[in-house]
Amino acid sequence: MKCNQAIFFAAILIDITLVSAKPLEIQERDIDPQHSPFIKCIQQKHPKFPGEGKPTSQEVRKCVGETRPKAKRDEEVPGPEGRPVEGELVYEPEVGSSVEPRGIVDKVFRVGKDLYLDKKPWCDGDKTHDNFVWVSDIRAKSNDICKQLREQIDTSEIGQDGGVGLVIDHLTNGYDKQGHQLKDKRKVTATYILSFIPPAKMAINEIKEIASGVYDLCNDGIERIATKGQGCSEEIPYYRPSHAKHYTGTGAIGGYLQMFWGDKANSVADLTVDFSNDG
Repeated sequence: MKCNQAIFFAAILIDITLVSAKPLEIQERDIDPQHSPFIKCIQQKHPKFPGEGKPTSQEVRKCVGETRPKAKRDEEVPGPEGRPVEGELVYEPEVGSSVEPRGIVDKVFRVGKDLYLDKKPWCDGDKTHDNFVWVSDIRAKSNDICKQLREQIDTSEIGQDGGVGLVIDHLTNGYDKQGHQLKDKRKVTATYILSFIPPAKMAINEIKEIASGVYDLCNDGIERIATKGQGCSEEIPYYRPSHAKHYTGTGAIGGYLQMFWGDKANSVADLTVDFSNDG
């Protein structure tokens, strides 16, 4: 009898151990597409944008002006070992990022005056969409994005009214946050807009010189928007079951940054970074 009882309690103990050792599961969920105010504005004329449709420079400038944000604004963190804390997402990344922030160049000299970035961007709120990307992923692509923006403006034969460049980047390395879950390989659409409006009554050679400065500041402008702290971002805590450790990543939020020539009375360019869920 005692032998049978010992076997019975041993079986219960093994079962309890197996249940407690079961890893936290991350469940799939349906994606709720989310579009920013800028995308919704463009969709009034181009319903399938950003998937399809090519808005004009005038339409882009109009929607940028109407939907501008109204507010300015990866490290390991301590936490209980072995489990996530309240408000923390569960995430097991498949790959890591090696992109590190660098010093930002925010001023160049053009046509006798300083051409410079605003100190702080204007941000589209203080929370990422359900689908988002890390700021490091945006910084890693800034050089290529700015090259495309420049090519678009130059191709349109820049003149007295400046020019507009628009780049749509359909990303597949986004993340999805819902409840306590964080999953990778999610679709996020990043829209980049560079609107250049030169000062009035300038000679074309001076306009092109200022434009070259705007292009030079583009990369650093994107980095100023997509940066931790004073940029447009949200700190997102998450827990990695395989390491039993707690981390914090910096999620990117849409925003825009102005460029000035001489002083803040002369705004010559707007740089916009916008995000929406692909669904």
